[in-house]
Amino acid sequence: MSRLDDLLESAIGPLEPMFTQQDLHRQAGGIRRRRWGRRAMLAMVAIAALVATSVAALGLSNGAPSVVTEQPAGGPCTVTKAAGRGTIPSRAVHSAFLGATPGTIFGRGDLWVLLPPNGHYHADRDPVGGFYMKIAWWRGVPGELRISARRLDGRGQARGDVPSGYSPTGFQPSGLLFSQLGCWRITGTLDHQVVRLVVKVT
Repeated sequence: MSRLDDLLESAIGPLEPMFTQQDLHRQAGGIRRRRWGRRAMLAMVAIAALVATSVAALGLSNGAPSVVTEQPAGGPCTVTKAAGRGTIPSRAVHSAFLGATPGTIFGRGDLWVLLPPNGHYHADRDPVGGFYMKIAWWRGVPGELRISARRLDGRGQARGDVPSGYSPTGFQPSGLLFSQLGCWRITGTLDHQVVRLVVKVT
């Protein structure tokens, strides 16, 4: 029995002879043609089984795979640059960040953030553990500002803190407590507006 017969037999059970010995003598020519048709059917079944096994082993699916791009461990941290042409903050945003140097305001629409000049934030060691830094935001509409962070060059955890007591719009300070220094992607969310930036926490 061939390898193709083995594959099919394992899937549907033992294969019964399709013709008797008498049929083989009577219809030799027709049987050859049918035998090759049966072989072709077995080949297609075997190929389909092998393809299905390979797809399962690779973990592929009908949908497009989700891809998360991260910074390589130990590699450079590509920090977010300030707003470029077409995303210039308004005068109100500039007035909220008094003393900000040119090219350090990043965001869009109703949510903006103040960047350090070189993309590096200095974090202070926190008494309870970890490293704490402050980050300033500007909000163009009322709503709850939520911030989170994910480390891109290794493992780590972060916790965001947005204090209350400020105007519903305009300037809003916040804080982040990092378990480790390194390259982090910070996400700020206000209503439907989302701003993401990559910074080096040192």
